[in-house]
Amino acid sequence: MIKNKRVELYTLGIIIIVSILTYFKLLVFDNHYSISDIISLFVLVVSLSVAYVSYRQFLVQLDTKKKQQANKIAAWLLPENRKKDYEGIDSSKPHTFIPRTVQIRNSSSVPVYDVYVFSGTTQSEEKLFEMNFDPTMTVKINVLPPKTGEFRIKTGGSAMHQRSAISILFRDANSKIWFRGIKGNLFEVNESDYNRIFTDLGVPNPMSPIEI
Repeated sequence: MIKNKRVELYTLGIIIIVSILTYFKLLVFDNHYSISDIISLFVLVVSLSVAYVSYRQFLVQLDTKKKQQANKIAAWLLPENRKKDYEGIDSSKPHTFIPRTVQIRNSSSVPVYDVYVFSGTTQSEEKLFEMNFDPTMTVKINVLPPKTGEFRIKTGGSAMHQRSAISILFRDANSKIWFRGIKGNLFEVNESDYNRIFTDLGVPNPMSPIEI
């Protein structure tokens, strides 16, 4: 399908070039306007419009294919259970960590790797390097197989103007790295930025992983 789209774009490109050359010849060398001029201009405009729409569709297809597995990876906090989550914890003391349950899901047919789950708040930004989170509460999963699992993560607890939230970073089966922010938006991350989570964000490395 994508190969056919490339052929279609190349064909449209040739049509556009021929139309431009024809139009230029009529105006510059023939130095007159005619029905042919109008037809050539019409063909050029239509070709450009079709090429643009086709190109946009082509980019969407490429993006969808690249995100095919990443779109099936997600994690979220289960509803707060104050009796369970706050058991044995004096939440009135400063810097008290409140454990919450995370549900994580890989709905694809193959595993993803190097999964990092970051514990932050709803006031955090969607972008990786603008997160409001505590790096010491990060959880790592070396391999997440195709399944739905649960684990516990430390959070800062909920307050009047903010709630606990999580975001995840992972590597798909094609070694592409993805970050899913607290609102669920998906972003591709390059290798150098991936390494910066340790140097710039302070995520511990190495880190003892958990198993799902």
